[in-house]
Amino acid sequence: MQSEKKNKYLKAFVVMLVVTIILSLANWAVITGFGSTRISNVTIVGDDGKEFTGLMYTPKGASKENPVPLYVCFHGYSGNARNHESWALEYARRGFAVFSIDNFGSGDAEMSEAIPPAGMTADEIKEFQRGDNDKVPNAFARYLTTINFIDKENIVLGGHSMGSSSCVVAEQTMLNEYGIKAKAFVLADPGNSISRGAATPPTNTVWMFGTADKLRTLDKDLEVAAAAFRRFGADIPESVTTVETGKTYKSADGSCIYEYYLVKDQIHEAAFINGESIGIQLDFIQKVVDTPNPIPG
Repeated sequence: MQSEKKNKYLKAFVVMLVVTIILSLANWAVITGFGSTRISNVTIVGDDGKEFTGLMYTPKGASKENPVPLYVCFHGYSGNARNHESWALEYARRGFAVFSIDNFGSGDAEMSEAIPPAGMTADEIKEFQRGDNDKVPNAFARYLTTINFIDKENIVLGGHSMGSSSCVVAEQTMLNEYGIKAKAFVLADPGNSISRGAATPPTNTVWMFGTADKLRTLDKDLEVAAAAFRRFGADIPESVTTVETGKTYKSADGSCIYEYYLVKDQIHEAAFINGESIGIQLDFIQKVVDTPNPIPG
């Protein structure tokens, strides 16, 4: 009887082990496209000695002789590099290298030792922490200049929530310090901090806002988007206070386009997994960036 019981447990263990192996192989196949994408952990030491981390998704065939476009993902206030795996997989399928980063204290990145001064309100503390996180895109911007398989004429900066303002900071660093101009911004449910930052040269921009997002009202988002588009180079008169959904705006010289979309019923946290949202940005980016393997969003 005891022997039969042991055999039953052994069989159950073997079945579970086989299922686990099969699921692991299936997961590997989906994430890497059956080996067509290499995923690497990246660690960078910043100016203050702290370690920054990220994930690099490199499509097969990318090399110094065959450079590919790059998509850089910046996660939001409460996230990490793996939040953007769905974005990374879709862009890697289309021949992009994708670099998804960790902010201070997120993922495997070290936490900043900067301590907010006493007496700060909750909003002031968040702003203080955002300032510290501005060091992250600066560190990674320097790192990107050392990668030889990247087409530096085709770099996209994409962010969710607070990560959207990181796009703007990274753009300024890349341009001012290294002469590298981002081809486009992808802003998914950008946080209120997107209103920060200096004006940039014309940059193609797609903005997506979920109708179930509680971060701010739709009316307010339309206003914030209009102001941001102007800052990014859109030829929108100051008298126009809101953008229109689905309308294409252009820069004064016609070199860049700007589009705003509503994603029905999307809550703030779902911007990096919502199929409609991902499809919108894929179609937009493939209009403005040379794509090695174009596939409709």
